[in-house]
Amino acid sequence: MERLQALLLTRKMIQLGHVPSSIVNALTAIAAEGGEERERMSRICLETLCEMLVYCPEHPNIIVVLRTLMDFLMESNSVPLTTAVVASIARFSARSGSCIPPMFCDITQILHPVTAFEGIEENNKPEAKVSKAVMIQAAKNAVVAAFRTWEGLHLLTASSSGIRSLVGILFLSNQLAQEAVLDIVSHLLYLPADFESPSRSNFGEVFVFIISLPLNLMMLSSTTDTWSLQENFVADEARALLPHISRTRVNLCANYLAVLLFIFHQNGLIDALVHVISADGKFHQRAFHLLNSYLALANVHLPAEFTSQMQSLHSLVSLATNLKNLGGRVQGADTLADLLRSSSNRDVLVATAHGITPSPSIYLEHVITLASNSVPASPLGKDGEGNLLLRDAVSSMTNHEFISWNWPAISTLLKAKAVHTEDAIGYKFFHRLLFFFKPSNKLFSNVPQKNDLAVCYSRCGCLFLESLITEAPELVEELMADLYKCLSVVKDSPNSDPIFNPLKLFSSCAADYFIFIGRLSSTVPGQTCLHANKLLDLLLSIVTQPDVHESYVKLVISTLYYGHSEDRSTQDIFEKIIVLCSPSVRCYAALHLRTLLRCRMPGFCPWGMERLIAMTSDLNAVVARTAVDIIDEACDEKANLEAFVHARLSLDHLSPMAEFLTARVLGTVCGFNDFPELVTSEVEKWRFGFNRKYATVVEELLNARFLSSELSDDMFHRHSSSQK
Repeated sequence: MERLQALLLTRKMIQLGHVPSSIVNALTAIAAEGGEERERMSRICLETLCEMLVYCPEHPNIIVVLRTLMDFLMESNSVPLTTAVVASIARFSARSGSCIPPMFCDITQILHPVTAFEGIEENNKPEAKVSKAVMIQAAKNAVVAAFRTWEGLHLLTASSSGIRSLVGILFLSNQLAQEAVLDIVSHLLYLPADFESPSRSNFGEVFVFIISLPLNLMMLSSTTDTWSLQENFVADEARALLPHISRTRVNLCANYLAVLLFIFHQNGLIDALVHVISADGKFHQRAFHLLNSYLALANVHLPAEFTSQMQSLHSLVSLATNLKNLGGRVQGADTLADLLRSSSNRDVLVATAHGITPSPSIYLEHVITLASNSVPASPLGKDGEGNLLLRDAVSSMTNHEFISWNWPAISTLLKAKAVHTEDAIGYKFFHRLLFFFKPSNKLFSNVPQKNDLAVCYSRCGCLFLESLITEAPELVEELMADLYKCLSVVKDSPNSDPIFNPLKLFSSCAADYFIFIGRLSSTVPGQTCLHANKLLDLLLSIVTQPDVHESYVKLVISTLYYGHSEDRSTQDIFEKIIVLCSPSVRCYAALHLRTLLRCRMPGFCPWGMERLIAMTSDLNAVVARTAVDIIDEACDEKANLEAFVHARLSLDHLSPMAEFLTARVLGTVCGFNDFPELVTSEVEKWRFGFNRKYATVVEELLNARFLSSELSDDMFHRHSSSQK
C-alpha cells in the first residue's frame, strides 16, 4: 500500500515536471528486474516511465528510461502494455530531434529480433535468458503497435533500416524470420494469418483451396454473436453492413490503410512475395494468398496509376519468361495463372478482409425492403410457362411433407405474381401455403432457424402475403386471425408453453411471423387487415407489459414500418416503447433509428429526428448518449440538421461528440440566423483550447479503431477540409 501511494505521488511529480533522479533510478530498477517477484509493481512502474517520456522529455535520466523500455519490448508478451510503451517511445523519438543519441531512441531497434537472426543457435541455448521465439513474438507485437501510430509509421518509413529491412527478410531463407514478417504484414493489413494450406502434391487441390478460401472465410464471418436476438440483433448487423450516411466525409481509416499499402509497394513487398512464391518453400501458398489479398486491397484503396504498376508484376512475368531457369519459369507461369483465375474473387477478399458479409439476414433484408417501399415483380419468360410451373408446384404440394415441395417453383410463381384465385389450381396453391404458414399447425413455426431452407420459407411467406392482399384478402385475414390467437397466449398466459415462447423465438422460424406483420404494416390494405384483426393493439399491449421479455419488443421494433404519414399506429407503438420499456430496450430502439437512417426510410425526418431528440432527455445516460451519437451521424443530412437546429437543444453535457454539434448548427444558415448569441462564444471557445480538445478526441477515436482486430465499413470519418 505504501509503494502504491508513493507511485501516485511520483506521477503527480511527473506531471509537474520535477522528479528526483533517485526516484527515476528506483522506477527503472523495479521495471527492469521486478518481473519475477513483483509483477504488479513492475507493470505500474513501466506505465509510470511511459508517462515520464511524455511529460519530462528533458530529464537527465531519460536515457536510462529509454533503455529500460527498449529492453522490455524485447521480451514482452503483453499486447496492451507493448502498445503503450511503443507509442510513448515513438512520440518521444519524433519530438526529441537530435538531442538524444540514435542508439537510445531509434524505434527501428524493435526490428532487430526479426532482422538480426544470425545468433539463433546461441539464443536458443538453455542458458539464454529469452528464447528467440519469445523475442520474435515480442518484436511482432511491437512492430504492429508502432505502425498503428503516425509517429511510429513515419520513423519506420524514414529510416533505411526500417521497413525496407523488414521486407528484405523475405528474400532470405530463414523460415522463422519469414513467418514473422508474413504475420506482421497480414496483421497490419487486417488479413487472416492462421489458415492451413494444402500440400503442393496436387495442383488441383491447391487451386480449389485458393479459390474457396475467401468463401470459407466469408461463411465463418457471417455468424456474429452480437447479431443474435439476445444481443443487439438487427442494429449491430446494420451498423456493420450498411454504409455511413455521410457523402461528404473523408474516411481516415481507409486513408491509413492506403498509406500502408503504398509504403509496402514502395519498399518492394510485391517482389519479396514473388520471391517466396518462386522458392516453392514452406510459405509458398501463404505468400500467394497474401499477394492476392494485397492486390485486391490496393485495387480498392490506391489510385489507378499505382495499381496499374502492381498488376503488371514485372518480377513475376520475368520469372515466368526466364529461359535459363526451367523450374522457376513453370512456377512463375502457374502463379500468374492462379492470380488471373482468382482475380474474379478479389471483391470477396476485400469484404472478407474487412469482416463484412456480402448479404444481410432476413431481418435486415426486410428493413431495407420496407425502406425502398417497392418489391418489383419478376415476370415469367414464355407464354404458358407460368401454367406449367404452377402445375409442377401444386403437384409437389399434395403431401404433408413440405420439405419435398418444389420451393424454387413456388418462389418464382410468387415473385412473378402469376397465380390467381380465380383458377382452381391457383386457389389450391394458395390454400396449401396458407395451411403451411398457419402458426397453429406448427409447420413453418417449428422449422429450425439453422434449416437450409428456413430463409427460403420466410421469403416465400412475405411474397405469399403480398400476393394474397390483392388476390384474396379473406385468406390473409384468416392467417392473421390464427396469428392473433397464438400471440394472445403470450399476453394472457405467459407461463404456459405457447408457440411464441422466447426459447422458440431464438431457435425457430416462429420469430419470422413478426416479419409478416411488418410487411403488412407497410401497405394500406395490410394496415387495414391488421386493424381489423386488432393485431397492432395486441402488439402494443404485449410490449407495454411490465415483465415482457425483451425479445418480443426487439422483434416488434425491428419489423414494423414507420413511414406512414396518415396512419400513425406503428409510430405510436414505437413511442410507447421508448417511454415505458427498460433502458436496454430503449437503447436498442435508438440503435434501430440509426438502421432506419442508413436505409433512408421515407419520412425519417422529421419523425425519426423528433424521437432521437426526445431520447436525449432520457434519464438513463447510456440511452441519451446513444441518441446523441446517432444525431451526430444524422446531421450529415441537411434536412436532419435543420430539424436539430429548430429543436434548440444543448447537449454538451452528454457526450464529447455532442460538444461539436453546436459548431455544426452554427454552420447552417438557419442556425447562424437563429442563434446569433452563440456565434461569438463558440468562436472564443474554439480559439482558447477547444481546437486542441477536438484533435485529441479525433486521435483517440482513430487509435481505438487502428488497434481493433478488423476495419469495418463503419470506420471513423471526419469532415473534409474542402467542404465549407
